[in-house]
Amino acid sequence: MGCRSINEGRTLAILVNTCNFPEHIFRLARAAHEKGIFVHVHFSGRGVLLADGKQAGRLKKIAEISVCRDSCEEMGLAEAPGTGCLVSPDRLIGLIQNCTRHVVL
Repeated sequence: MGCRSINEGRTLAILVNTCNFPEHIFRLARAAHEKGIFVHVHFSGRGVLLADGKQAGRLKKIAEISVCRDSCEEMGLAEAPGTGCLVSPDRLIGLIQNCTRHVVL
């Protein structure tokens, strides 16, 4: 899980902890993808509610997606919504360490 090694090129982690701005998240990911940047979107907190929405299906085509397991449990979701792989919160550390750029929402 996580962005490719820093040595492999430009990477962007979009860390989503809100259920607001789904279109902005998609536009940012798409713009980075079009510039040849590898994109990883991680949903946590209330952001996990977006992992099953219309934008998540579109995101899956251009970005790697993960969903925080603990956040899903806190929000009462039995499994990872939609398109993401369910991960533990400590995996977020690797994502932050391995990506060359970060955006937190």
